[in-house]
Amino acid sequence: MIRKGLKNHSKNTVRKTAGLLLSLTLASASLLGCGSTKAGNTKENAADNSTIETKNVETAAETTAETKADTTASDEKVKLRIGYFTVNNGTPELYAAESEGYLKEELGENVEIEYIGFSNGPAANEAFLAGEIDFQNGMGDLPVLNGWRNGLDTKVIAQTGSLGANTGLVVSDKSGIDAVEELKGKNVGVYIGTSFHKSVLGILSDHGLSAGDVNLVNIDSTSDGIAALASGELDAYYVASTFYVDYAKENNIGELLEDSSNYPSYGYLIGSSKYIDEHPEVVKGLVKAFERGADFINQDKKAGAKAVSDFLKTEYDQAYSTLSNENVTVYLDDGAVENLFRAEKFLNSIGAVEVELSEDQILEHVDKSFLD
Repeated sequence: MIRKGLKNHSKNTVRKTAGLLLSLTLASASLLGCGSTKAGNTKENAADNSTIETKNVETAAETTAETKADTTASDEKVKLRIGYFTVNNGTPELYAAESEGYLKEELGENVEIEYIGFSNGPAANEAFLAGEIDFQNGMGDLPVLNGWRNGLDTKVIAQTGSLGANTGLVVSDKSGIDAVEELKGKNVGVYIGTSFHKSVLGILSDHGLSAGDVNLVNIDSTSDGIAALASGELDAYYVASTFYVDYAKENNIGELLEDSSNYPSYGYLIGSSKYIDEHPEVVKGLVKAFERGADFINQDKKAGAKAVSDFLKTEYDQAYSTLSNENVTVYLDDGAVENLFRAEKFLNSIGAVEVELSEDQILEHVDKSFLD
């Protein structure tokens, strides 16, 4: 029985995808549509009325004209539309940066922020294509790569989270399955088209199984997946939350069969290349605010959990469980970039993509300058 109060995003617990063609699910443009919730924060600003000293009338006139142009430009609001995942508290620095006022402090009064929620990476990619968002926080490696493969002009500017050792395939207590090899022909739930999908494929591959050897079932809500395990509708489910992994074990629903240490799910902060080029100072402020948000959480996990639960409207216990064993970081090192290389090679090795992106092509979409 699922504990009362756990968030349930869908009444349709299991959506089975018969005859799934992996290549189709990996094309971001053809996947799930984007349903968004918007909450804009409007900020007021004041003009700069500084006095200009001049030596002659001609110079004064020229300087006054220039000053008016500069003042007009400074008065114009710059809009910043930030996407986040409504079902994921794995990248909490955004929520802390908002709750503690770091975004306002770093960006200034002239930047107007709008938050737009998405349920998954492919939906966020579609919003990028439609010009509806400027940044997405916590985008998984698989949708990042598929966005580029489909011509999306975005750049990775930071890594903002990763899931691995404490998440993975949870097998139902009712299934009697003790090894990954025994999943052949069984129902395996995962959020198809996301980085979790890649993790499942990797785990299966390590044990001689392919996507076609199991019945992949698309589950877009963690609580739905746990409920499906409890009812026996799923034999295994990829759980990307330490809270729900522990919950399944404590309530005799399932056990972690194999974690995703070998195929971790990375979250990236990605932005529109056009926006990054046009507003580099805004981007610097955004990254700085995220860094401060990460520091705030690491110093006080309870306060961080409250920021997460307040922003996402989720249970405090769930947020705290995730944060308590996590060191929240905002960086972009060689390992984060190499993960993109590995993910792309893996997808190509199992025949999941028709065209493999080269390392040079991937590097064209990586910008480390905002964290130097």
